Amino acid sequence: MDRLLKTRVVARDELEIIQRGDGYVIAGEVHIEGGAVVRVHKEVRVVRKTGKTTYVQTKVYSYNVSIPGAGSVIRHDGPDDHRPYHHVHRYRPLDGDREGTLERVDLDDVPTLAEVLTDAYGWCMTHREAIDALQGEP
Repeated sequence: MDRLLKTRVVARDELEIIQRGDGYVIAGEVHIEGGAVVRVHKEVRVVRKTGKTTYVQTKVYSYNVSIPGAGSVIRHDGPDDHRPYHHVHRYRPLDGDREGTLERVDLDDVPTLAEVLTDAYGWCMTHREAIDALQGEP
C-alpha cells in the first residue's frame, strides 16, 4: 500500500486490519486518485511466520470498485454461497449500466488487491473527463 500511496495511485487508505482467530480481516475503503472508491472485504489465514514475515492465504475476498454518483465499475468476488467459484462483475456506470456482466475467473487469474487498485486507477485516468463532469469539476 505504501508504494501505491507514494506513486499517487491511492489517495487515501481507510482499511482496517483486525486479527480474528488464526488470521486477519482486512476491510474498509481505499480512495483512488481520479475518483474511484474501492470497498474491500478480505479474510486471510496465517500459513506460517518466519522472523518478522507473516505468510497468509486468502480465504474470502470481495473488491468493489465504484464511482460515487455513478455506480459500480467492477467487482471481484471469491467463491460464496451464491456462486461457488471466483468471478468478476463488470459494469459501465458512466453509461447508466447497473446490470453488468458476470464472468468466471480461473484461480490463476484472481487479482491481488494491489492489482485491483492499480486497475481502478487506470480506469479513472481513461475516463477522467467523464468522472470530472459527473463530480462537477472543471
